[in-house]
Amino acid sequence: DDTMPTLRLLTTGAGPTRATVAIIPDGATLGEALANPRAEAADTATDAHAEAPPTEPTATSFSVSLSQGAVAELPIEGIAPGEYTVVVTADEPLVGALRGSVTGPGGTDFAWFSPAGSLGDRAVVATPDADSVVLAIANPGDADRTVTLTGPDGDAELVVPGGGSVLVEVEGRSDYSLAGMNGLRAALRADGDGLVAQTPLQPPAPLATPVRVHV
Repeated sequence: DDTMPTLRLLTTGAGPTRATVAIIPDGATLGEALANPRAEAADTATDAHAEAPPTEPTATSFSVSLSQGAVAELPIEGIAPGEYTVVVTADEPLVGALRGSVTGPGGTDFAWFSPAGSLGDRAVVATPDADSVVLAIANPGDADRTVTLTGPDGDAELVVPGGGSVLVEVEGRSDYSLAGMNGLRAALRADGDGLVAQTPLQPPAPLATPVRVHV
């Protein structure tokens, strides 16, 4: 089923590992997801068809065993349509991405939602030209954080709950800056008529240097 959310994970460490996957709907937290594990944890990647309530988004989690060097494909069955943050933790290094989809009059489109890096105090972003653009900010820490979003309409103070996330609809084809982002993660999602795309905000590369612009 191409419309089913699917998580792909690959462990790049020295051996196998066991990963915990937390599925966090908008308004919930990581702690709530970890406190509500699915009835049976997955013993292998092929067993990870854990089902969440189909009508109302609920924070939940499950665990799965990953073999070293093998890609695990984990369909996330039974979740209600909505906005989710997915947090994956393991003792070994991992790479991965989540496939999501939307359906419109012209058919179904899907996008791979790749992980966002830990940001510094400030970040800037240019939004794409789309019918709907949403900025998602996730807080992996325990304490609430306050972020200042500056855009065409001025400044806005956003409270990002500890272990949770906040979603803000922003204007397309616009420039925004973020302050107070140290250690937080963020991404943009753009939607159209049956179309979807995602772009994570990434910190500067380790060897990046300032660029001087003469005007």
